[in-house]
Amino acid sequence: MKFIPALTAAILISSTAFASESGGTFAVIVNQGNHTEEVGPGTLRGIFGGTITDWSGVEESGMTGPILALRLVDSHPVTQAFATRIQLAQFGNSINVIRGSAAPMIIAIVIAMNSRAIGVDDPAALIAGDRRVEIDD
Repeated sequence: MKFIPALTAAILISSTAFASESGGTFAVIVNQGNHTEEVGPGTLRGIFGGTITDWSGVEESGMTGPILALRLVDSHPVTQAFATRIQLAQFGNSINVIRGSAAPMIIAIVIAMNSRAIGVDDPAALIAGDRRVEIDD
């Protein structure tokens, strides 16, 4: 029996997943209730570096309130590709690290259930029904 959660999240990536020189790919995902259509690397550095902590600091999100940011462990290729791509020297202390083999699916589910969440995830783990939006460089 195949389990398909009836949850959705939107992904903030270009037409294909971002890739680093080392070959890792990543997606930045948000809840469908978040109206962000574009986000720049500087905004992502602010969110994941811990200096942007409220959705009111993210243009077009249509959200207010604290940001719940999620990511995989430092050694995960997804995390490494993301940090390299946006030139993030260090993750902020308030960024939630999800561990374990089910971590990518957990991130996708948490984001689908929480409109204030954003995460860096494996594109293969995203939930069916995700919608893609552009990252503005």
